[in-house]
Amino acid sequence: MSIKLIFEKATLHGFFKNRVDKFISIRVARCINLSHRNILRYYNFVIYGVFNYYSFVENKKSFLSFVYGLNLSCARTLALKYKLCQASKIYKKFGVKLKSFDNNIELFIPPIFKEIKKSGDTVIVLDNL
Repeated sequence: MSIKLIFEKATLHGFFKNRVDKFISIRVARCINLSHRNILRYYNFVIYGVFNYYSFVENKKSFLSFVYGLNLSCARTLALKYKLCQASKIYKKFGVKLKSFDNNIELFIPPIFKEIKKSGDTVIVLDNL
């Protein structure tokens, strides 16, 4: 999986800005008229879709940088919606997963599974289905 390709596609959709091979999270202004839970659902759909599309790859840990970038983008979008200047105020108000108080919806952070587990001297390789 090329994480750079994923960031470039997300840049085309307005989640990131590319500055000299660095991808910076930006707010998505087209979402500010949505409710808090619908903004979280929109970001969850993006995360679920990309995670399911690349679910078979071995380097899933590099996907976490994309998820945390989307988390920051969602916080900046919510900061724009609630007219707060910074994403840090949103994190203080709603927590790290940006949980909605009325519906208990929170931003999805996918679990990352290890392919090889070591137990003592033996190496157990999980079967690929």
